[in-house]
Amino acid sequence: MTDNDWIDARTRKPTQEDADKKGCVLVWHQYNGMMVTGWHQFSHNRFLTHWKPAPCPPPGFEAWEYTDK
Repeated sequence: MTDNDWIDARTRKPTQEDADKKGCVLVWHQYNGMMVTGWHQFSHNRFLTHWKPAPCPPPGFEAWEYTDK
C-alpha cells in the first residue's frame, strides 16, 4: 500500500482489523479533508468518502510524557 492507496467507502468500509491499537483509521472527509476517526464511527458520517489504515506511530511514543512547561 502506498500513500495514495485510499480505499473507496463505496467499495469497503473499515473493520476493527483495519484499525490501529486505539481503534482508529485515517479518513477523507468530503469537506474537511484528512482526519483520524474510530473505525466504528465511519458508518455514522456520510461525508467520509475514503479511508486507509492509520500510519504507525513514531518509535518511543509510549515513553513520551506531555508536560505543560
